[in-house]
Amino acid sequence: MSRPADASMADEVRALGWLAPLDAPTRAQVLALLRGTSLAPSTSPDEARLAPCAGVAPRPMQLDAPDDVAPIKPRPAPKSPPKQPPEQLPAPSAQAATPTPPPSAPRATLADATTVTPLPRQAAPHVTVRAMPAGAAADAATPLPAAILAASHARAVLSLLGATRGEVNAPDLPALITWLARGRPVTRVPRLQALTTRRGVQLLIDRGAAMAPLAADREQVRAGLVRLLGADRVDTLYFAGCPTRGVGPGARRSWQPDWKAPARGMPVIVIGTLGLVGSVLDDDAASAAEWVGLAEQARAGGNPVIVLSPFGPERWPAELVRAFVWVPWSERLSAAQLNRIRSDAESRGR
Repeated sequence: MSRPADASMADEVRALGWLAPLDAPTRAQVLALLRGTSLAPSTSPDEARLAPCAGVAPRPMQLDAPDDVAPIKPRPAPKSPPKQPPEQLPAPSAQAATPTPPPSAPRATLADATTVTPLPRQAAPHVTVRAMPAGAAADAATPLPAAILAASHARAVLSLLGATRGEVNAPDLPALITWLARGRPVTRVPRLQALTTRRGVQLLIDRGAAMAPLAADREQVRAGLVRLLGADRVDTLYFAGCPTRGVGPGARRSWQPDWKAPARGMPVIVIGTLGLVGSVLDDDAASAAEWVGLAEQARAGGNPVIVLSPFGPERWPAELVRAFVWVPWSERLSAAQLNRIRSDAESRGR
């Protein structure tokens, strides 16, 4: 069978792919048009179109294969493997056999462990240590500001504690005019009386067991007086119980057996309990008579004694109130209150 030169198999395939006929007569008509042939007389286009609707099975399309192309043989279906008969399990015996435990996994040994290579050691960072300056050690040992005295007026309070009334360089003009009006000869220029710290102070600090809770506060008072007056104007002595038993600037074993009054006119500041607390079993407990004796010795030398007491006036004994100038050591102490206390003591001759 021959095909016109103007229609090739590729054209037929493309035409069938583009037109996509639904039945075999239509495909045959398309191929006949491409080949230049006519359909069989028994088949008409109308019958071909009505065939699917009438229930007539379409005819298979018969294509003329070229002479040089071998017919395509259908691929045989794959053979399924034959079914194996199920295994016949042995019947269980009357006495069940002991189950065999599964084999255990081999135990790991040290030889099987993976060798761990240690990390290289890193050198420690270089730290430069500088020596502390000579004055830094002394500053570090200085106690913090006192918690009892308020920081706002601590300086004024400490200045009044270490001040005494005496002559200053300013002349007393009213007294000088009175002398001249009375016709008295002026042998010396009278000076004004005012509070001054030029005489310095002697500071007596109680190191007894009763004052141990206030160790930082009493040392702050000492440091504050040293800053205000100077180290050469503050004579610090320590005692236990009463200064008449022993006193000294250093350790207890170096104390002098008795207290001696300082230079005339120098005020004496005592920081202690004056025997208001303590036990009869306390060897450092002092009696009021011992303190009265110290007050008489200081009065004979012209030295006013000021007691900075951690107790209020309700705890002060009457005989000691008459002997000393008592100052309540509390956070409410101000310079105005201390000035009133000093003025009252001067009016009573203490």
